[in-house]
Parts: sequence; structure tokens; C-alpha cells
Amino acid sequence: MTNVLELNLSIKSMQLSENPGALRRIYLNHLVNVRLSIA
Repeated sequence: MTNVLELNLSIKSMQLSENPGALRRIYLNHLVNVRLSIA
């Protein structure tokens, strides 16, 4: 599970570096992923 979360964060970091305007969307997606992983 930890490896999956780290992979998702690394992918999102790459996406963020390519498109800084996507920060809000990436952050919201991360919150959803955290809630799903907890549930």
C-alpha cells in the first residue's frame, strides 16, 4: 500500500512539474485517494 501511494505521489509530482496550474486538482485527487485508502 505504501509503495502504491509513493508511486502516485511521484506521478503527481511529475504532472505538477509539467503543468503548475494543476496543483489544486492534483491536491484534491490526493485527498480523495487518501480517503479511499483509509476506507
